[in-house]
Amino acid sequence: MLAVHGGVGTKLTGVDRLCSDAIKKWRNDPVQCVVHLEGEPLVNCGYGSSLTLNGRVECEAGYMCSEKHAFGAVGAVSNTRHPILAAKYLATKFLSESRFALIPPQVVVGTGADLLISELNLPIVENSELKSPLAIKGFENASKAMEQLNPNDTLMEEKMDTVGSIYISEQGRSEACVSSGGIVLKHDGRLGHSTMFGSAVWAEERDSRSISISVSGCGEVLTRLHFAEALANFVFLSSENDMLPCIVSKFFREMFISSPLISHFPLERRIVGGLIILRHGRVQELMSDRLFVIPKIDRDLFIVSDNFFVEKQDEIDQSEVEANLNDYVTNLSQWYDIYEYFPQFLYTITQPSLICKEIILQSVKSLTNGFSRLSENMLSTLPDFLAEETPDERVVINMSRIRSSLPAYLYLLSRLGTILESEIVKSTNVEKKAKNAKDNFYEDVVNARKQLIFALEGLITRKEGNTSAIKLLFSPHSIPEGIPRIVAHYIVKLLSVPENGLARSEMRQFYPSFFHILGFMGFEWNVMKSVAVAMLEKIHTWDYFKKCTTFIFLPPIIKLDSIYCENFLDAILRNFNAVQWSNSASAIDKVRPFSLFTSTLAETYPDFVVKNFQCFYKFLRCEQHLIRCATLSAMEAVVVYFLRQNTQVENHEFILKVFHEIQFFFWDPSSYVRIRAATVVSHIACENFLDDDKDVVGDKTKRRFSSDFYAYNFVEKYAVLLTDSLVSVRKHAVMAVNDILHRNPFGADLDFNKLIAKYNEIIDIREKIEDVPDNDDEVIAKLSEQFGKFKSVVEEAVAEYLDIGNFPEICDEPPIEDNQISYYVELAEALEKAEDKKSIVFEAVKFCIQCGTFEADKHFSDEIVEYLLSRFHMRNLANMQIDNRAECIAEEHRLRVTRKKEELMRQEHDQLCAAQFALQMESCMKNAIIALKHGQMAEICEIVKFLAACRQFKLRHSESAVMQICSLIYRNDAEIREFVVTAGKNIFFSGNSNEVVSEKSTVQNLMQVMQHAKLEDRCVLSDTLVFIFESEHLKQGSLKFLWETAERSSFDLSTVAVQILQPYVKAVPAEGRKNFGRLCEMLKRKNDIYQVEVLQLAAFCGTVISPVNAKLNDLVTPRFRIPSTDEFLQTAVKQLVQQIQISKSKRWNQRAKLTFQVIYALCETPDEFCADILGSILCKVKDLNIQFRTFRHLYKESLKTLEQLRSKLRESNIEVIPSYSTINEFELKYMQIDFGIEHFSNTQENIFDTTDLNTSVEKSVLITIDPLRTSCYKGFRKFMNLKNRRMKRCTVSTNSKDLKWLQKNEQTSEFINRLKVKGEINVTHIPKIFEQSNDLFLKTRELHHEWHNLLRRLFFLTQQYIVRSIAFVHETMTDGLESLTTALNEVRKLPRGKITMMNLPEWAGEHLTAFERDNVADLSIFKTNKGRIADATEQSVDSVISSQIEAAIGYDWFRPGSILVRIFPLLMQTLRFRSRPLISVALADSAVYCLIKYMLASPNLCRRNLSFIFYYLRNAKPETRSNIIIMLADIAIRHPSSFSKQIRHYLLLIYDNNPNVRYTSLLMIHYLYTVKAVQLPGQLRAHLAVLLVDQNVFISDMVKHFFHEVIVNHHIQISGVINDVLIRLYTLKTKDFDFLPIVEFFFGFIDTVKESDLTMTILCKHLVSAATYKEDEDDYDRIFADHLIVCMKLIPKISLNFVNIFDKNVEKFKVFLRRKQFRTLVLELIHSMHKRAHLKPEVKSEVEALKKHIEIARQSVVMSSKYDRTVLSTTRAETVEPRSNDNTVEPNFFNDTLEEEPMQID
Repeated sequence: MLAVHGGVGTKLTGVDRLCSDAIKKWRNDPVQCVVHLEGEPLVNCGYGSSLTLNGRVECEAGYMCSEKHAFGAVGAVSNTRHPILAAKYLATKFLSESRFALIPPQVVVGTGADLLISELNLPIVENSELKSPLAIKGFENASKAMEQLNPNDTLMEEKMDTVGSIYISEQGRSEACVSSGGIVLKHDGRLGHSTMFGSAVWAEERDSRSISISVSGCGEVLTRLHFAEALANFVFLSSENDMLPCIVSKFFREMFISSPLISHFPLERRIVGGLIILRHGRVQELMSDRLFVIPKIDRDLFIVSDNFFVEKQDEIDQSEVEANLNDYVTNLSQWYDIYEYFPQFLYTITQPSLICKEIILQSVKSLTNGFSRLSENMLSTLPDFLAEETPDERVVINMSRIRSSLPAYLYLLSRLGTILESEIVKSTNVEKKAKNAKDNFYEDVVNARKQLIFALEGLITRKEGNTSAIKLLFSPHSIPEGIPRIVAHYIVKLLSVPENGLARSEMRQFYPSFFHILGFMGFEWNVMKSVAVAMLEKIHTWDYFKKCTTFIFLPPIIKLDSIYCENFLDAILRNFNAVQWSNSASAIDKVRPFSLFTSTLAETYPDFVVKNFQCFYKFLRCEQHLIRCATLSAMEAVVVYFLRQNTQVENHEFILKVFHEIQFFFWDPSSYVRIRAATVVSHIACENFLDDDKDVVGDKTKRRFSSDFYAYNFVEKYAVLLTDSLVSVRKHAVMAVNDILHRNPFGADLDFNKLIAKYNEIIDIREKIEDVPDNDDEVIAKLSEQFGKFKSVVEEAVAEYLDIGNFPEICDEPPIEDNQISYYVELAEALEKAEDKKSIVFEAVKFCIQCGTFEADKHFSDEIVEYLLSRFHMRNLANMQIDNRAECIAEEHRLRVTRKKEELMRQEHDQLCAAQFALQMESCMKNAIIALKHGQMAEICEIVKFLAACRQFKLRHSESAVMQICSLIYRNDAEIREFVVTAGKNIFFSGNSNEVVSEKSTVQNLMQVMQHAKLEDRCVLSDTLVFIFESEHLKQGSLKFLWETAERSSFDLSTVAVQILQPYVKAVPAEGRKNFGRLCEMLKRKNDIYQVEVLQLAAFCGTVISPVNAKLNDLVTPRFRIPSTDEFLQTAVKQLVQQIQISKSKRWNQRAKLTFQVIYALCETPDEFCADILGSILCKVKDLNIQFRTFRHLYKESLKTLEQLRSKLRESNIEVIPSYSTINEFELKYMQIDFGIEHFSNTQENIFDTTDLNTSVEKSVLITIDPLRTSCYKGFRKFMNLKNRRMKRCTVSTNSKDLKWLQKNEQTSEFINRLKVKGEINVTHIPKIFEQSNDLFLKTRELHHEWHNLLRRLFFLTQQYIVRSIAFVHETMTDGLESLTTALNEVRKLPRGKITMMNLPEWAGEHLTAFERDNVADLSIFKTNKGRIADATEQSVDSVISSQIEAAIGYDWFRPGSILVRIFPLLMQTLRFRSRPLISVALADSAVYCLIKYMLASPNLCRRNLSFIFYYLRNAKPETRSNIIIMLADIAIRHPSSFSKQIRHYLLLIYDNNPNVRYTSLLMIHYLYTVKAVQLPGQLRAHLAVLLVDQNVFISDMVKHFFHEVIVNHHIQISGVINDVLIRLYTLKTKDFDFLPIVEFFFGFIDTVKESDLTMTILCKHLVSAATYKEDEDDYDRIFADHLIVCMKLIPKISLNFVNIFDKNVEKFKVFLRRKQFRTLVLELIHSMHKRAHLKPEVKSEVEALKKHIEIARQSVVMSSKYDRTVLSTTRAETVEPRSNDNTVEPNFFNDTLEEEPMQID
């Protein structure tokens, strides 16, 4: 055999032809074949060799023959085209040498090789003559690629283009040749593997086999391994049964890729290719007839040999072949005539497309019949052949024919069957044809296949005795290796067809036969290894197998005989075990088959996994993640096997070890492994295998693991998986932990606090149990006495029961009585009362009679008593003597105490384990809540199920989990909302079978969650309950229980009940309207929080059903309305007005909101009613204002009077001051003023009367008051506070006699005048005036606070009035009209008779409110219908009607005398005098809030007062500023045109220190710009760019969204935006850590070359401007220049114009080149340009010119560095015109303001 290759690297057209010509010309000379190729330029050898680094040709060649392992090689040859001839000369000289006087050389290189060639007279040429044009072109391309090569890049792909040839003669002599030109750009003198012995070629004869190898590849790699020699040795050492491709693949996998000698080489350099010939054995004559040897390839049958062969004909008549086949099909009489027709069959095999498919089918049928006759003949002849020592000649001849024909039949049947499957059935739509009964051809194919398979199975699996029949047929020789190979190949081919992918395919019915044949052959013929290899080698390429989820072949294998099954599985496992699992292609192909095999085996045949556990265990450390996953399944199977066999106690340590080993994979780098580990641990811990139908040893209801197992930390490890970054891992982890929670052994109550409390309770019980001491006479006597008393009770009870009579009948099948009787008696003994004990004894006696233990007769009373006492928790009393009974009682009592303690200790242990388990579950629950917040749809469902289960199992803090589930209701996903509703039903609705218990449990579940919820959580829960109640209503029992709880329970429970009723009434408004009468009584209960919740409930009673979900009756039914005189509304308003003056009233603001909401939802005339409320409060404000001013005036007058009197005292050097004494309380101290000594001293003289003054002032606090000074108010206030603190009094009484005039409504002026003219006022009235002044001061302060509070609340109510009115109008104009229109449309479709039957009103608008009738009816669709429903639906509602109604309503609000007009002056007065001391900041803020609502109602007020609002914003608090901006958003939505000139105010606010202010301002700017209410020029837009680096993530994200919309959707030119941003950043002198992130964001929008060029122009102009001389030198110019160069690197597109722009401006900014940092940045920029321009030669050349230009500029700057910087101009030479879509002109490049907008933003 001769084989030649022209290089296995880059394929060139014509190389195959060259090789073919060489073989045809030189059939038996491999050297001349190589010589032929060396003269051709297409291949890399001789002429056409690759050039070296210096452009020379240096070629090499090697030759070896098997005779004496002769080898010769030459290298670095540069003067001949045929170096192979010199190499063969060296090998021939070695063979001819016998004495070895001088050792002949094997390798000659360089000059020596050139001289050798000259000596041999080989054709010598110049080196240039060896260079082909193709080689020169390759050298030039490689040189260019070398210049652009990066350090980490490979120059080019390795070209394995070394040519070679191999040859083995008929006598077994082998030769191998190789010739190469080396790799391109190799170093001169470099030697490749062709010159190294054993590296490139190998030829050898060993025993009966010959081998010849020639390889090509990376020479340095092959040389290290002696590749050719190593491969030959590996082949010789392999089994002869192994196929050569398998051997070579195994060598590559084990000896080449993973060899440590070449581990340093990169994987792309570890490449090899070539040829190999392996010749097995010699040709021998086995018998007289020619033997048929099954070929490995079909062409082998055309080779002339001593065995059977077919003469190949150049031309074959196809019609003649078909005729012969037809003749065979019809006339085959003897099965041994197969050879006569063999050529025709072989032609069919080699040319299947030329033969009709029906003939092929008939051929298969006929061959099957012949094969069946052969089988019958063999099975009938074989016993005779084996029985006789010298068989009959006829038997011998027959056996010889069988031996000869059997391989031929097997070959033809397998080949034709394979062709029939692959060429016909495979191309047919099998699934469709199988359903089509008319497809006869398909049925014939299936039947032929069936007959063939059964025939094969019948012969191959036949035994004679205990030995295979075929094995006996070929004895004493072994079975020809071709037979099992061809049979296995055919079966594997059948297993590979797509039909196997169908679950009910015909092919799967043959699986038992297939694997019976394979299993039998493998075991009986000792070829199981080859069978397993054949089945698994190509299994990864089968399309249908890629979709399989199990190893579908495993069930039929398991059904085989145990010996075949075990042997088959062992072979498969050994095959997988021999794989070197790595990232190689061959290993990756085996991953999926192994994974499916192991996982399926673990499920279907765990016994085998247990036996081979150690073999599976080592796969856990495999690199492939699927292998680890499959191995985890195997480990699970082992654990489950022991548990199913109920042998966990004997294998406890092993099970725990394996279980912990599995848990280590929770941290595996592969997500698949983590998921599998989580699933395995869950399956084991839940003991799900006990629910299977498979045989389970022991009680299925009894758990295999103890409570200790669940207290381990394996549950807590799931908490780590719940924080995994992958959704799939989190999903499977939460599914696993959910299963564990549902299958836990601790019950449904896992509240940690309750478990610990139960644990402590058990400890207390155990500690209270007293031990019975030994030999304690007192204890024994006491127990004996107790026993005696109990005995007397038993005797009385038995006698009494027997006297009563009425005995039960004896049961047919009496139950086991011992345990039951013992229970009765122990229970009776534990009770204290004698009557209770007797009742239990009655039951015990009754049970004894039912069981038939005793007859119901008084004669048996003593026996009954003794029997009962013998069961008195002491089994050993039955045979005891009476005198020893006391000791026995004591002993039994000790045993019972011991058992009780042991039981309690067990319970303690279980409680601790349960508490530990609960803690671990709480950890999982917390992580699941975190995962739910940002979870995706794939995991949300499972997380919600788990969190719902946490609530059902009462885990601690599970209410937070419920709240997190409820928060999903806001997701804009109908599927998620539906799932949340389902989960909510499972959480809240009880599933108890008892309806009464279920109704109450449902309410208790709701109240328990609602009671512990915070305010924000309660809102979320209420919204979720609305959806839940809409889906499923509460039962009447639950509603009744809720209403009763809301009415009569404590305020806490009643409040919670009302909070649950709120969402229910919102979902089902009819329920609230039906029970509306209860709300008034509920509102009268005195609790502020409760009353507010009742108001909220009442507001929901007026809920309007959406027209989409409403029925016709709901649409036309009048809305639920009540008059303003209703008791509920009057009570609500009364409570509101009563608490309006109480500053500390709880939740007043919310009460006010809800009261107005109730009025507008339920009242028939809400507008008039609310106006009356505001009017009454306004009057109260005015009255309070008059009182305040009066008292303040009186207080001032009293101070004046007091000052006059004190001035008289000062004339006598006496001062009066108030003081406080702990003994005499408040009093006046009179101090004598001694101006001589300049100090105060107490006087002993009474200046008013003769009574001495009290001088006891040791503990008094003296405060001097001077009414003329402003500090007196502070001092007096301090004094009064101290007095109140000392006396523990909150207020000072104002009921003095002088203040009674207020109750008589006397005028203030009258009292003042009377006070002034009184003659009796003198110094004796000082105490009285002091008291009066004090009372007036306190009253004035109290009235000021009351007035201040009332005014704030009036403003708040006014806000609510405006907001509710606008909402009411909006609802009327949209939902109301829509509802009416929908109703009328529906009614119009009905016949009038049905309208009458439905009791619908003739006039569908009768239920309109007065407000709706006044503002809607006259202008709506009802204007001209005059009560006719049919005409009403023909008209439409348009925008004109809406605008007219809005104008009418606006006029109604602000008509003369309206409540808003009356309040407005007070509002503006408050704002006008807001700087006065009487107006606090809080009151001014409230007035501003109210003014904004006024502006919301009136566009005129909005335009007038908007500037004032922004002015007020400047000095307001941050919270106030944020609130005002949010409120202005409502105005912007309603009146956007009013904000057209207010954008600068918002730009000021984006620099606010408060992030809320910045965020709300940004939202307003975004909205106004989006609706085009304002124009945002480029420079003003640039202000927002600074917020890109804001610390608040929400702000930065909002800015990014804004600019994305501006640039992308509004089509603003990005270069203009960048220009504006750069100007802004320069003005702010932004640092690099802020500058670069901002510009990077904007540069990301550049996507065209034009934009890149424009941006480059702007950057260059900025750079030139920064380099221009300025009078005020600024260091930031240099920093800014560095930033600009960095920005240039960010521009994505590069062009010729791009480079030219930069080149033109180099001279203008070259002054910066003197700085090293700037030069470095410029060079980096040029390098970046050069790298990106590698595909554009013109750009690349321009970059090179730019680089030179910059170097020249740098040198000029260095030369002029000793001089001062030249002044180019005193102003900027150029300005950059900003490019923006809004045509804004920037007069100065760095000017931050615009001429038409002089306001400075900064």
